[in-house]
Amino acid sequence: MGEAAEEPQETIVNETTIDSNWHKRGFSCEKRCDPPGQAWTNYIHDSDELIMPVEGNIDVEMKGETHHLKPGQELLVPASVPHTVRNVGPSSVTWLKGMSMEYAYTD
Repeated sequence: MGEAAEEPQETIVNETTIDSNWHKRGFSCEKRCDPPGQAWTNYIHDSDELIMPVEGNIDVEMKGETHHLKPGQELLVPASVPHTVRNVGPSSVTWLKGMSMEYAYTD
């Protein structure tokens, strides 16, 4: 008989640790929860933005590329770059959004 395949391990994101890390790096940290199919289309910010999924996967489109992010993967969206954040999964996704503290705001 063959060996049993290992179950892929899901990354557990410690939001408190991420919040602390981002603040030390000069970013805010805001939690978002989006339903399946939700898209934040063609956003442009005056500051850099960090994006990280906590539960579920999201796609971030910018500069003609699509970045497929899994929990724990961080992406920096530079200031003034149009981008789209999309929940491509079949269930809700929880993700963290951080804005450079120089221009931090919520929308």
